[in-house]
Amino acid sequence: MDFNFEWLDNDPIETIESPNSIRSEEEISKWSTEENLTEVRRAITILNKGFPSQKLSILSNLHKILTESMNEKLIEIINSEILSWAEDMQVETGKSLRLAIENESYPIQNISIISEICISILSLWSSKIHEAWVPVFEEIIKKAPSDLVARLFIPACIEFSEYSQPEGLRKSITSMIGFLAEKSENYITDDLLKRVFLLAQDPSHEIRESMAKNLHKICRALGEEKTENLIFEEIAKLADDEEPTVRSEAMGLLIEIVDMLPFDFTINNVLPILQRELTQPSSRAVKRELAKRFGQMIVKLEGELQEEDFKRNAFRFYRTMCSDEDEFKRLAAINFPGVLMTLGPQEFNFELNGIHSKLCMDPDDDTRSIMATSLHEIAKILGEKSLQLEETLFYLLLDNVKWKLLVNLDVVLSFMHSDEIKHKVYEEMCGFLAKVKNSRFQMMLLNSLKKVLKFFKVNEFILEIFPIMINFMKAGAWNVKNKAAEIAAEIIKLTYYKDKKNELCQTCIQTLCNSPKSTDRIIFIELSIGIYKSCSNFFFKKHFLQPILSLEKDPIKSVKIKIAQSLPKFRKTLLEEDIDLSKKISNILEYLAEDPSKTIQDIAINSQMNIMSIGYYKKLSSQKYVNREREKKKYEDSQEIQEIKEAEELKKKAVDDLTNKARVAYTMAQRLKNASNPRIYSSTSPLAGRNRMERKSVVGKIDVPKSPLRAGSQLDRLRRGSPLLLTSRKNKVSR
Repeated sequence: MDFNFEWLDNDPIETIESPNSIRSEEEISKWSTEENLTEVRRAITILNKGFPSQKLSILSNLHKILTESMNEKLIEIINSEILSWAEDMQVETGKSLRLAIENESYPIQNISIISEICISILSLWSSKIHEAWVPVFEEIIKKAPSDLVARLFIPACIEFSEYSQPEGLRKSITSMIGFLAEKSENYITDDLLKRVFLLAQDPSHEIRESMAKNLHKICRALGEEKTENLIFEEIAKLADDEEPTVRSEAMGLLIEIVDMLPFDFTINNVLPILQRELTQPSSRAVKRELAKRFGQMIVKLEGELQEEDFKRNAFRFYRTMCSDEDEFKRLAAINFPGVLMTLGPQEFNFELNGIHSKLCMDPDDDTRSIMATSLHEIAKILGEKSLQLEETLFYLLLDNVKWKLLVNLDVVLSFMHSDEIKHKVYEEMCGFLAKVKNSRFQMMLLNSLKKVLKFFKVNEFILEIFPIMINFMKAGAWNVKNKAAEIAAEIIKLTYYKDKKNELCQTCIQTLCNSPKSTDRIIFIELSIGIYKSCSNFFFKKHFLQPILSLEKDPIKSVKIKIAQSLPKFRKTLLEEDIDLSKKISNILEYLAEDPSKTIQDIAINSQMNIMSIGYYKKLSSQKYVNREREKKKYEDSQEIQEIKEAEELKKKAVDDLTNKARVAYTMAQRLKNASNPRIYSSTSPLAGRNRMERKSVVGKIDVPKSPLRAGSQLDRLRRGSPLLLTSRKNKVSR
């Protein structure tokens, strides 16, 4: 098919002329802002003539702008214009003003103006506006003087709580009255208290529920007597409400205030309500609320647990939680420390131990995770009886929830005074370190390892953990390298065998400082910083300073930067007589200050200025620095004493072992001598009463020692006491 394109050549192409700009000069002038304006000036300009989207951006950051400057003109614009703004702008203003008032970046002299604005905005119901401005009301109440509250806020709360007001507004008022009660009991006037009772009986179950949620604040404000005589009747009605959510909030309210009520009143009025719901929960919502607050309830009602019926019903309910759906088992796990604290460690030997094991080994991951997270709290409560946690400790340590346990593993081990358990934990930690490849999990393990290292024996972490740390420093992610360097420094600090300590230092120098990889040399400097922080200046100077200074002409830029940054720290280890070392550090910094790299130059010059500053020498001579260095040296001296003491104990033990072996050999030799002489058998002989064949069999079983022993004197002593010898002596005397 042919197409005719002649029209392209014959017809002229029409073009539409358009203006150079889509807006006129006047419009550009109106909507643009000047350059180089401060945040405050820019905010004022945009709020005066900006687009709505620009205004929203300014209002959402208003608290930051006010923190920079409490500009009166900016605050004046907000106060005068806010009531005429659209809803979304009022919402953003409310969110920012709450933060500004909380951080005290809103001028307190304008508190009365913003209070009136707040009341005006809250008087009209809008869920979004109330969500943003009720917290503003709370912050204003905290800062407002009492006369302003009495004049403005209390009458507003009374007015807003009338039935003629929208339901949402009446619901918000329940929270606002709670804020007033938290500030002062004087704010809960008789008229306002009547409104509280009306709101507690409101036709809307959402308002009754919200009132039950905030009523505990009013009870705390009014005190025990008024709560008992005036408010408890309303609480009992809420606990018997037809709506399950209202009853559940009422259960929480009872548990919240039960500690402020008299013992007899609690026994007669509160326990019957709680027992009714514990025995047969009236709804799932009530059961969930009781399960959520079970630990809090029995802690507060510890004295009332003497009532056998209540105690029996309460713990029957708890046992049901442990065997119920996963949601309730999780709540049982959360409340277990509270239950154990109330009953005491002595009860852990019986039923609670079984419940604890059951929850720790539950199929639900979340339940086991909660138990792993709280194991250190349980260990604190049990104290010396924490050894009973051994089974669950290792079950959780081998489970996929071990990461939760590792966070506070050091607290658990501090209460387990068993070398066997600590050795098992050590073996598991070594296994984890060897297997885990993910850098995030490696960091979690290393963070835990640093805290539990003190519970392991020196020989253990020298043989296995230190080589693993070397591998991490050479092949791990950068954050893993740094953490491994910290742990390696801690291992060197804790090692009190002098030869082993020197060997570890040499291993680090050979493996890292002399490595061809620049990352290894950088991490060696990080390790040296850890040694500088944890060990004495004398030890650091002896083992690490010279290897560090040998890196002065390293060809890699990052290594030079690290050296230039670290030399001021290492310079602090020198004494007045270390003139050569001090001069060498100065020469290195001068050399680096002439480096072609501008970055290295700047860092080296800053380090030089730091060393020459007055503050540097003040810090060196400060009492805090001197005491810290003295403590480090004292610790290292105690390590030397510990090594000597351990060597003496080993020597003494070896001598005792040799002595015991010699004593055993000597005793057996005497028995052999006695067995070979039939004349000295008596009633005291070990072979007395045996026939000849039996004596032969016994003698045959006795090993004759190879070394000669003096048995003659012992034989003489035995003979002196024999009857035959005494008879012969008498005959000689008579003759």
